Amino acid sequence: MSKTLSEIKRHNKSIGQHFFDRGNPRVLSKKGNYLVTRGLSGDKFVVYRYDPKTGHINFVDNPSGEYSWQPYNTKAEAIRYVNKLVKK
Repeated sequence: MSKTLSEIKRHNKSIGQHFFDRGNPRVLSKKGNYLVTRGLSGDKFVVYRYDPKTGHINFVDNPSGEYSWQPYNTKAEAIRYVNKLVKK
């Protein structure tokens, strides 16, 4: 069973991480342990994975082999990739 976004936020903060700090992009979509946010530029979308054991939230590889800090062009594209990851 995956944690709620509030539980993820508390866990991430409890280990001294700052993913949810003010000024960082907010989470637009969550499915399982995957989170979608806007990129730092605000015009693209990024996929992250929450690790329930450590509380860390890290970039997820894009299917092209690049890291998701090279973001998806649309939110729908990012969510489609998350859906593929969840099915694995």
